[in-house]
Amino acid sequence: MSADKKKIVVFDFDGTLYSGDSLIDFCLFYYQKKPLRIWYVIIQALSFVRWKTRRITTTQFKSIFVGFLRADSEAEILRIAHLFWSKNRKFKVQILNEFYRWKKEDVVLTIVSASPYLFLQPIAAQLGADVILATALIPAKNRHLILENCRCEIKIKRLTDYFGAYELLAAYSDNEDDIPLLKMAHAGYFVKDEKYLAI
Repeated sequence: MSADKKKIVVFDFDGTLYSGDSLIDFCLFYYQKKPLRIWYVIIQALSFVRWKTRRITTTQFKSIFVGFLRADSEAEILRIAHLFWSKNRKFKVQILNEFYRWKKEDVVLTIVSASPYLFLQPIAAQLGADVILATALIPAKNRHLILENCRCEIKIKRLTDYFGAYELLAAYSDNEDDIPLLKMAHAGYFVKDEKYLAI
């Protein structure tokens, strides 16, 4: 193995480190802070039905879902994200312990997530992640858009784009879509509840 290859360890976020869907939890918290936007739940519900009936893609659904942010600035989203993460500690203890165990090693500890980068940024910093690769929010007229959802093969692409050549020592995820990523690692672990099973 070439010495110039970064040694990295990858963790998915939702369902892996975090117990649940952080974007949904963040959305509900956002409505608490901006209650006049609660009407947008109707649009989210209708788009959910369209997604479940395969009339729109996952990326299109998520792009509609994040409409609750409206045209808020990055600074405003980050402000509320910091408040959210100061109150939410729904982490899986065993997986978080693995994260901290790797933190002591000479590796680049990386979170790769389909959730939006902007609101994961504060918690990634708190946890001590070296790198976070997540879904980008694109500012548009009166809203934010998602053009590329960081999941499945996009995660592998983002890792390659960011690191170039790298050695994937370990990877953890609860999502079956990430099995190709887990199989790339020297040690790939499928997370179920508080347990992680080698694949």
